Amino acid sequence: MLARVFGTWSDRKRTDVNDRPKKPRPQGQLFPPPEGESEDVSVHPRSTEEDRHRQIVEWRGDEPWWAARPSSPVLGPWADQEVAALEALPDDLDALDAMDKILPAVFPDTRVTAPDDGYLLIRQGINTKRDPELARLEAPAFFLDLETLGFHGRPLFLIGLLARLDNSWEVVQLLARDYAEEEAILQKFCELAEVEPVWQSFNGKSFDVPFLRNRAAFFRIRFPEPEEHLDLLHAARRVYKKVLPNCRLQTLEANLFDRVRVRDLPGWGIPEVYHEFVRTGRLRDVLRVLLHNREDLITLARLHVHLSEDS
Repeated sequence: MLARVFGTWSDRKRTDVNDRPKKPRPQGQLFPPPEGESEDVSVHPRSTEEDRHRQIVEWRGDEPWWAARPSSPVLGPWADQEVAALEALPDDLDALDAMDKILPAVFPDTRVTAPDDGYLLIRQGINTKRDPELARLEAPAFFLDLETLGFHGRPLFLIGLLARLDNSWEVVQLLARDYAEEEAILQKFCELAEVEPVWQSFNGKSFDVPFLRNRAAFFRIRFPEPEEHLDLLHAARRVYKKVLPNCRLQTLEANLFDRVRVRDLPGWGIPEVYHEFVRTGRLRDVLRVLLHNREDLITLARLHVHLSEDS
C-alpha cells in the first residue's frame, strides 16, 4: 500500500551508526532574519508558537491564516464550538464523577463509559465534512498515539486510537483517572490491538510501541505484536525532508492541511496537567489534553491517506 513511500527492509542497506556521514548541525534560526538584521541567535529571542506558525505559513507562500481570520480560536474555525465550550468551563471545575456528562457537552458525538475494571472509555465519531480525507480511509488501519508522564520507564495515562469499530471509524481514548488505572488501560489496549494486523503511528517505532511494550511487561500483560507497523514519520521524511522546514506532525498539519494550532497545549506541559488533575480532580485542562490527543490522531489518519494517494 505504502511500499513506494516506506520501501522494504530488503531495499535498505544496514550501516553501522559510526560509519554514517554526520550532517552539519544547523546554526542560528530556521528562517533567516530580515535583511539588515544580525544573524546572531542571541539577538533574536525564541519566537512564540504563533510566530513559528506564522513563519511556516509565510514561507509556504499562501495567505497567512491570521490575516484572514484574526480572531481564530485555538485550532481554527472548524473547532469553534468545542473551543468555546472548553473556554466557558470554570477554572475550578471539579467533575471527576460527572465526566461522562460533561465530555459529550464539550465534544459533540462523544460517548463515555466507565468499565468495571476502572478507567474511562471515550468514543467519538469522526467528521468527514471537517476532515474530508477520512472519507477515503480504508481498513486495515489502527492508529495510535500516547500521552505519558515522561520518557521510557514513566507511567502513561492516555492511549489514543483511531480505529474501525462497529463498521465506522472512531477516535477511541482510554483515560486513566489516576495512576492506579494505568494497568487497566494497557489491558484494554492489548485486547483491541490484538485483532488489528496493521498499526500506524508517528514516531511509534522509536517511542510509542516500545513504551507500550515496556509498560505491559511491567504489569505482566501479554503484549500483541502487529503483522506490520507503519511509522508515518519515516514516510513523511522521505517525501518532505527537502521541502518543509521539518517533519514534525504539526508542521505537516499546517502545510498539508492548512491547519494551525496556535494555543494548543504543548507536549512538555501535559505531565503537569495530569498530575494536577489527579491531585484536584479539576477537568478543564485534562480536556485540553484529550483535544490535543484527538487532533494528533486525526492528522495522523489524514497524513496516511495523503501519502497513500501520492505514492
